[in-house]
Amino acid sequence: MRKERGAPVTSHIGQERALLVSLDDALSDPQRVRAMASVACFAVDSPFYPGVRAPLPQGVAAEVEQLSWPVLAEHFGCRRGLNIKNASFALTVTAPAQLRPPQRIPHYDGTSDSQFAVLIHLGFDDLGGTGFFRHRSTGYESIGPERELSYFAALRSDLESLGRPKPSYIDESTAIYERIAVSSARFNRMILYRGNMLHSAMLRLPEGLSACPATGRLTITCFIDAD
Repeated sequence: MRKERGAPVTSHIGQERALLVSLDDALSDPQRVRAMASVACFAVDSPFYPGVRAPLPQGVAAEVEQLSWPVLAEHFGCRRGLNIKNASFALTVTAPAQLRPPQRIPHYDGTSDSQFAVLIHLGFDDLGGTGFFRHRSTGYESIGPERELSYFAALRSDLESLGRPKPSYIDESTAIYERIAVSSARFNRMILYRGNMLHSAMLRLPEGLSACPATGRLTITCFIDAD
């Protein structure tokens, strides 16, 4: 029997009070979706994501869109149609020693306030949630178009003076970044936030690096453009 979907839970993160919304027991049949992932063709599709992804079946993508729209309308004030992009199953598999320098620090998905990230955890165990960060030298917790140049200039200065981060996933505060919040992983939990927030996957190592959908840090990830 399906668990009753929970009500959206909202929290405001950091000094910028950016909104994070989580929804437990989101998908109507998460076991069926996990079965789809078990036969999906995963592959590396980005130089930035430290893992592999597989296209999300159209029906599942439609359900994610249906789940997201009420949240966007009620909590983010979106009033027009949305466009879901890059809807995928995702598995984080890259060993810490093999991470490229940009993969060792928090990232953002775009500078627009109207682009949102959606993530649904499909692993039974908590293999790592999502961390949110503040860049210490600028104080930025999100990167809008007016901040991008100054952020990268400050980051270059930080790396020159403090050194490049060690080859590991960032899971706590460092000399360059302060962790300001963590969204923990829970089976069939969906989280939704603006993609311009500085964030990173939190990994339980080494269990979280399995390339097997049945045991790894399996998630659904996608981006939504909405106004």
